[in-house]
Amino acid sequence: MKHVAFTGPNSGIHEHWYLVQLKPGGLGRAKLNLARQGFETFMPLRAQTLRKRGQLRTEERPLFPGYLFVRLDPTRAPWRAINNTYGVARLVCLGGNTPNRVPSGLVEEMINVARDGEWVPDPDMLKVGEDISLITGPFAGAIARIAAAPEGDRVLVLMEMMGQEVRAAVPLCAVENTS
Repeated sequence: MKHVAFTGPNSGIHEHWYLVQLKPGGLGRAKLNLARQGFETFMPLRAQTLRKRGQLRTEERPLFPGYLFVRLDPTRAPWRAINNTYGVARLVCLGGNTPNRVPSGLVEEMINVARDGEWVPDPDMLKVGEDISLITGPFAGAIARIAAAPEGDRVLVLMEMMGQEVRAAVPLCAVENTS
């Protein structure tokens, strides 16, 4: 299963990752046009089960819908051209006219995790008694409560089914914090 959308050349040492906000439905167009301009892009994907016409279907969905990471050197690359790229709404600039750099190592870590396999939440972030959402499998979309601390690659949850509370062990990659 593919968990990474990565395009563009492997670029220089002085480049950093920045965040681009996409126009609605602009992902494909933005990736294509940014690659044509020589920018490297990355969009982390995750498996998500959806119900369509009464059937369950697992699809790759963006981890951060509406956003794309782009790698550039703002002192050399014509970064302002990104704002005029088809599919792009804007390069994220918080509190100024200069794009804000994504913290060093964050995107690289996401790339490494994505290449190694499933997205797995940090087990330390899942606390007993907390509500989580199931994102894959036959119960996708259901809310469950964590019954026991995660062990290995699974977590024990409590779900309500037919008026009763049922325990189930689910893979860590199938859960997401609701908060």
